[in-house]
Amino acid sequence: MDPEEQELQNDYRYRSYAAVIEKALRNFESSSEWADLISSLGKLNKALQSNLRYSLLPKRLIIGKRLAQCLHPALPSGVHIKALETYEVIFKIIGTKWLAKDLFIYSSGLFPLLGHAAMAVKPALLTLYERYYLPLQRALLPSLQAFITGLLPGLEEGAEVYDRTDALLLRLSMLVGQQVFYGALWGSVLVSPLVRLPASLFIVTHFDRLTPPHQQTRMLGYDNRLVVKALCLSLQDSNVLVQRNMLEILLFFFSLATCLDTIRVVSAASLTLLRRDMSLNRRLYAWLLGSLVWIDMHHGPLIVGSVLLEVVRAFYSYCREMLGEESITSTGLTGNQLASKIKENKNASEIIKTVNMLVSSMNSEFLWDYITCHFCTSDLSLCLCLHSDPADLPPPPLQYHSDSPAPSVTEISTLIIFLLDVIPLELHADIQSQFLPQMLGRMLHALRTHMTCLDLSELTQGLRTCFKVLSKIQMPVTYMDMEVESESQSQKVKSPTQEESLQFVPVSGCVSITTTQIKDKLAELFTPNKHKPRSISDPPVPDLPVPPTEKKKGRVGTGGGVDWGAGYMPRGRAEISEECRQAFTAACHLLLECTTFPLYLSEEESQVLYSDIDVGCLPLWLRSLMTLCCLSRDYQVQHTAVSSLLELINHSQSLALVIQDKTRRYQASNANPLSGRLQMVTVPPIYPGLLSAIEQSTDFYQRVAQVLWGQLDVERREQHTSCVALFYRLHCLAPSASICEDIVCQALLHRDKAVRLEALHRFSVLWHLTRENQSNRTMSLNRSFDRSLCVVVDCLNSPDGSVSAAAQCWLVRALSLQDVVRILEPVLLLLLHPSTQRCTIQSVKQNLTAGNLKDLNSRSRSTTKGSTGAMATSTQPDEGTLGHMILVDREALWGELERDPETTNPAADSTGVSCSESEATEGEDELEEEEEEESEHTESADTSGAQVSTENSSSATYGCSVEEGGVVSCLRRVESEHTQVSDSLSSEEDDLEREAMAQSRLLKQEREKREVIDSLFRHVLLYSMPGGWPRLLHGLALLDSLLRSSAQRPLVDALSSTSLDTSSAAHLNLVSNLLQRHQQAQDGRGFHGRLLSPTSSPSIPPSLLIELLVSLCLRFLHSHYPSYLTLGPRELQGNREVQVKSVGVLTRLVTQLGCVVWGQRDSSTLQEAGVGPEAIRKLLARCKVQQYALLTLSASMYISQKGVEKDSALGGLNLFDEQVGLSEESLVNLGGEGGQEQYPLQMELLKLLQALIVLEYYVWPGGSGSTPHPDEPRDTPVATPASSAMKQEWQTGVLFQQSIKAAQYVQTQPITAQGMFVSAAARALQPQYGYAMHPHWVALLCSSLPYLGRSLGIIVAPLITQICRNLDELVKQYDHDGGKATQSSRKENVAPDYPLTLLEGLTTLTHHCLLDNKKVSRARAHTLTQKILEAVGGVAGSSLEQTSWLSRNLEVKNQPQVCPETEDTMVSSSAPSVYSVQALALLAEVLAPLLDMVYRSDEKEKAVPLISRLMYYVFPYLKNHSAYNMPSFGAGAQLLSNLSGYAYTKRAWKKEAFELYMDPLFFTMDVSCAPHWRAIIDHLLTHEKTMFKDLMSMQSSSLKLFPSAEQKPMLLKRQAFAMFSGELDQYHLYLVCQSCLLMVSLIFVCQIHTFVRLEKALSEEKEVSKLTKVVRGSMGIGPLTFPQPELDMYLSACKFLDTALAFPPEKMPLFQMYRWAFVPEVDMSRYSGPENGLLEGELECKPHVVKVLEALHQRYGVRECKHHYRSSTERLEIPLLTHRSLSSITQLVPFLHTLCCSFQGTPPSSPADYPVADYPTASAHQVLKRLEHITEGEFLDSMES
Repeated sequence: MDPEEQELQNDYRYRSYAAVIEKALRNFESSSEWADLISSLGKLNKALQSNLRYSLLPKRLIIGKRLAQCLHPALPSGVHIKALETYEVIFKIIGTKWLAKDLFIYSSGLFPLLGHAAMAVKPALLTLYERYYLPLQRALLPSLQAFITGLLPGLEEGAEVYDRTDALLLRLSMLVGQQVFYGALWGSVLVSPLVRLPASLFIVTHFDRLTPPHQQTRMLGYDNRLVVKALCLSLQDSNVLVQRNMLEILLFFFSLATCLDTIRVVSAASLTLLRRDMSLNRRLYAWLLGSLVWIDMHHGPLIVGSVLLEVVRAFYSYCREMLGEESITSTGLTGNQLASKIKENKNASEIIKTVNMLVSSMNSEFLWDYITCHFCTSDLSLCLCLHSDPADLPPPPLQYHSDSPAPSVTEISTLIIFLLDVIPLELHADIQSQFLPQMLGRMLHALRTHMTCLDLSELTQGLRTCFKVLSKIQMPVTYMDMEVESESQSQKVKSPTQEESLQFVPVSGCVSITTTQIKDKLAELFTPNKHKPRSISDPPVPDLPVPPTEKKKGRVGTGGGVDWGAGYMPRGRAEISEECRQAFTAACHLLLECTTFPLYLSEEESQVLYSDIDVGCLPLWLRSLMTLCCLSRDYQVQHTAVSSLLELINHSQSLALVIQDKTRRYQASNANPLSGRLQMVTVPPIYPGLLSAIEQSTDFYQRVAQVLWGQLDVERREQHTSCVALFYRLHCLAPSASICEDIVCQALLHRDKAVRLEALHRFSVLWHLTRENQSNRTMSLNRSFDRSLCVVVDCLNSPDGSVSAAAQCWLVRALSLQDVVRILEPVLLLLLHPSTQRCTIQSVKQNLTAGNLKDLNSRSRSTTKGSTGAMATSTQPDEGTLGHMILVDREALWGELERDPETTNPAADSTGVSCSESEATEGEDELEEEEEEESEHTESADTSGAQVSTENSSSATYGCSVEEGGVVSCLRRVESEHTQVSDSLSSEEDDLEREAMAQSRLLKQEREKREVIDSLFRHVLLYSMPGGWPRLLHGLALLDSLLRSSAQRPLVDALSSTSLDTSSAAHLNLVSNLLQRHQQAQDGRGFHGRLLSPTSSPSIPPSLLIELLVSLCLRFLHSHYPSYLTLGPRELQGNREVQVKSVGVLTRLVTQLGCVVWGQRDSSTLQEAGVGPEAIRKLLARCKVQQYALLTLSASMYISQKGVEKDSALGGLNLFDEQVGLSEESLVNLGGEGGQEQYPLQMELLKLLQALIVLEYYVWPGGSGSTPHPDEPRDTPVATPASSAMKQEWQTGVLFQQSIKAAQYVQTQPITAQGMFVSAAARALQPQYGYAMHPHWVALLCSSLPYLGRSLGIIVAPLITQICRNLDELVKQYDHDGGKATQSSRKENVAPDYPLTLLEGLTTLTHHCLLDNKKVSRARAHTLTQKILEAVGGVAGSSLEQTSWLSRNLEVKNQPQVCPETEDTMVSSSAPSVYSVQALALLAEVLAPLLDMVYRSDEKEKAVPLISRLMYYVFPYLKNHSAYNMPSFGAGAQLLSNLSGYAYTKRAWKKEAFELYMDPLFFTMDVSCAPHWRAIIDHLLTHEKTMFKDLMSMQSSSLKLFPSAEQKPMLLKRQAFAMFSGELDQYHLYLVCQSCLLMVSLIFVCQIHTFVRLEKALSEEKEVSKLTKVVRGSMGIGPLTFPQPELDMYLSACKFLDTALAFPPEKMPLFQMYRWAFVPEVDMSRYSGPENGLLEGELECKPHVVKVLEALHQRYGVRECKHHYRSSTERLEIPLLTHRSLSSITQLVPFLHTLCCSFQGTPPSSPADYPVADYPTASAHQVLKRLEHITEGEFLDSMES
């Protein structure tokens, strides 16, 4: 209370006056309508006028608040007018003195009114200002900025109060002084975006354009820094009129010659170009180029010389800010990439478009000439600084004078590179073809001239700039059309041509710079060798073509090697500076660019070039690069040298071939089509003679390969990428592929295990980092590391576990990165080699007759010898380490494929059969079915319980066997027919007729028997030549190694998802070509020559990689050598091994497919990795896997039973029939070793059948043996939906009966329902098929029992019968007379365990038929989940104990706990706390998602009891806020946070969570736990709709755990935290309720939160009024030591002010009008108006911060307060206060001083260099984030307390 007011309190009349006013004020509390407010204001007016004796009003603070509320924008104008009447009454009563002192009380409502007042209100408001505010004069200064901000909205063009407002502002400027007035005006522009338009309009309207600007500087205020900041922000305003006015101000007051902070102003002004507004552009260009009104001719060059450079600098700076400095300065970023980044950034794109418009408005060459002159000037200025005698320097080039600091070489180079990247040069062709070469020449001349003055960094940047310019140059095509005439006329034509060509001469000069002068700068790379003291300064060998007189010197001989590395000793990495590395890199890049640049030469000059191209000397620069490649110890220098030299070698090889080809063609035609014209020629940088010398006479390639391979170790990982790229490049360019592969393979096969493991790691690095290089090639001609790959694949199954593990890790990683094509490409090339071509047996049979069979046999003996020799030559592997490996040379293979068929080796067509051009029918087609018509369908369709006769079950019942099933049934049918015919003949018929008929029947029987046997071989493919089996064995062995590894699952997944599309995988080009040729040859149309159209082939090529492998394995399975080829036993044995190996690979593929499908049986997504059941079923159907497996098995059983005669390959049945022709069996070379040779193949086939049966069970629609798939053909129509289930079952049984009796494969049935399989199974255990195969058949059938389905009875019955027969036969062999063997058992020895095998099989068969495939329910998954989680919950609760003996309540044990990330702990390992925190953390991570996955949507409620049981162990940790429990507390909070996100869980935790929220120690936690609790409280209030409303309406008395004095604050704190936990504007509907609660409290944390979290914040009038109370309270005279609660209150008040100031001004526009009450905005010392504004003794209204600071100085002394001053170098950011508590009130001194300095005010007794805070802040988003983080910490209580 003021002393005057305290004095008046003793006057009873004043107290009565105060009571009257207080009664009038209480009327406002009951006002609910706007009419009530008018009535209340009227009563207040009467109360105020009831006693005019007192100028000091009582209750004036409440009066100001009520009046401010009546001026709310939502109220009608009548209320506003009535409130203004009350203001006038008050102003008349209090007078100037008390208005000046209580200015903020009354201004808080008046200042914001003009912006939203009605038209009738504005004149009354201006009247108040004119009558009562302007007379304040100096006392108005503290509120001047806010007053001007409130007045500026009246300057609305066309408004009635415009002139009056304008006059009021002018009068105000005269009263307070124009300088301080405009300073406040610019301050308003800075913080209030809404007044920028009227403020800028006021300034533009009132400056005099005819008066020089320096005479009107008062309009810029007194703080230039503030003006520049406000100007820049206004230039970026969204209103175009604001930008236009600011450009007017910029044009008049700020010239570039005198402008402060030029870059910032230019950058902001350039943004106006984005508007594409001509009025803005015109003003900007006028400002940039200068106005003719006030710039004379002397200033013109100044503007051109400084402005354009500054524009370019600002342009670069702004783009770097927009795109990021890394994007702009990255040397690896190409121009196109930078352009694409610019297009993605809208702002940068617009800026560049505008700059292009500026450049286009100039001369096309002006910018480049300007920037080039600056480049040359920077070089010259550098040399002037370094040289003592300037006379030694050449004359300076043409330059643009400027007073601004000259750019350095590095800066101007950076600007040139950036301009070349972003400015399109295509619009001006002459720039690229004419001016850029001149520009390059000038730059190179400057570099050459000032080479000694430049340091390495400047030289590097200069070379990069030259490289960029050179890359942008375009050769003019017009020179090609210029003819070289006769000598008399050549001078006229050739001279200008040469003159124009001179602009390209600097390119050659660039090469000389690179190799001569720059080498002096790079001298530190080498030191002279002691044995050969030759310094680096010796004259180097010139780079350009050597004159003819010097060609013979130094020529490399071919006899011995060249010591090309002699004379050099490399330095260590530490001895080479980074600048030297960068310079060397730039020099190499420029050298490479120069070598690709063409030259224009005449015909004579070209001839000289062609004749001199075989120079064979090693120049010094080449030897230097070679030496660096092999001897340098600096990786960067070494890799740059290797990359450059390899690029030169590649370029030279290509150019040499082109030039030689061109010369040969011209010499052959004796005419040059370009004769008399200039020719564009690119000279090879290394001549062919030098290349051959390097290859033949040096070990350069081997040494570089060894160096690069050695750098792939673990210690040099950062070099791996570049090292691998160089190694692969070297591998492709080396003379032989074995150079690099020898090094790799030697390491992979090293005897030392450590070396092998290291080699596997290096190979893995090499493999992964060459992925992009090998995938981008369009043709598979580039070299690969095939031999190394084969060695690694062999390591997959190494007996050494560590070696195999390393190889398998590589394989798994490679497959995960889609490298399956890369891995399989060399394998596929082996499997598809031309030597393995084959054709169908049908095509051979059609073109083969009995007449030429004998000639063919004899001819094959001679051709086979020749072909064998030829193929032996072609199968020789590459020379190198691994001579035993068989690999494919891709380039040679392409050449072989493209040659004409006529030139093909006769061995390739050694079949001797000219295949028909017409399409041959393949033997793979199905045989025509022969079904017997049954008269009546009386037999039951269900044969599961069919009674099968034990007699002749293998032959009679199942008549689908080949030699006994088919042939014997034919014989019996013939015999029965013969008997019937014989009985029908009459006895009188002649015997001769009966004999003729019998012979006819026997012949028919023979043919039928032949037909059945031939059907087994119609699917056979015949090899066209011998010798291909080694490649097939090698390829299949590699496949088998891959499939036997631990990565077989990912391998099969990759095979199933990888397409054979050559457009997506370049590795498949050659594979696809070979595949088409094999299919072409198989169709009988030849292998070599032109590739025919794929559409002409009847076969469909495979679409997936797995389909290709399956089809290849099947082809190898039924491929044989023809009988007419004379072969050795090794060829036949090799083919049998190929067949066995192919079946093994196929079995592994099928087995893995079965595992994949089995794993997907319970999954809802069955198409994982492209291997769903439907896809697999279609794969099996397309490839006919089951059909070929059964056919091959039947054929093999026939061969093993029958045997082949050893003396003749064509023995057996009659091979030729005049009516039938040759038999298929006769064309196949079956060998002659007997039946046992077929056993390995049969064993593998049985394994394949077992895997197929299991796979079919999972992929067959509806299960094995069910109805066929809808896509498959059907023998009978499918029942309609209306058909009964019985009818469908009957039809299914009919289909099964037809399939089980068929003699051939039926597509619509699985293997277990095939007649071929049933017949083979019935005959398998017969003795004539070999006792050795019986165990394998028993194992197959026993393992297939669960999948037999309907075939179970048909297969098991004869099998059991045959087992019993075999056991009986064994018993008979050992009778009582000594065990004489029967006749049948003498053919083959029986294994000792054979009887046991039969007995075990019999047991398995009988048990399976008597027992029932249990089922697992989903409830088991629930049970398992509950058990696991409860077990983990038990571990989590191991740190808990009961509160008492019989109580179920738990509490945390008082013992240390271990964090999950802690490694070393002092706690005993037996303590439960070692695991409890980990268990809680595990539950926090997995509990919520695990329950969400296990329990379906309709099962969520079942999980709530489980959650409740788990939370029983969690809540005790959350109730304990001790420091030792913080690890468990944090884990528990995270668990509850994740769990509360699921609404269905709320029943398990909402009650306990709310109790924890109301706990007195709730906010006592670590700061890391706060985000979790924010999420918990947010979920708690979100899931319950009324929870937030209930919390807001809760009475403080409900917090019974708190003391009565703390109940209300603690409730408010929790309510504030609830709002803080929500989203932005989530609770704005409850804003009124919150206002009522927060207005009563002095807890500023709640108010801070309201500013942070709510968009529609509380009215700032209320907040500021409360803040004023608190701040004023700190000024009272009291004890020197404040109590801690008071210190906390003052700190909270300051933090609230700090937060309000930190908010972006546009977020709190109303606060900007109240800010002056707290912080000084205007420098009072700047006042220049009349000095009679206040009477003596009157006080003006000072900001509260200033008052507090003065009081602190008076109370504690200035010297003591200075101890807390900040350092002048400290960087300050708002918010400033970071204290959590205060120990002394003087700790607020730095904060108060900073506030006094940062807003134009001058603090008392502050140092001159005191730091100020930057206001407003640059990033509003970062400030809001920081405020939120600070507010979160403010809620928490200290753990120490």
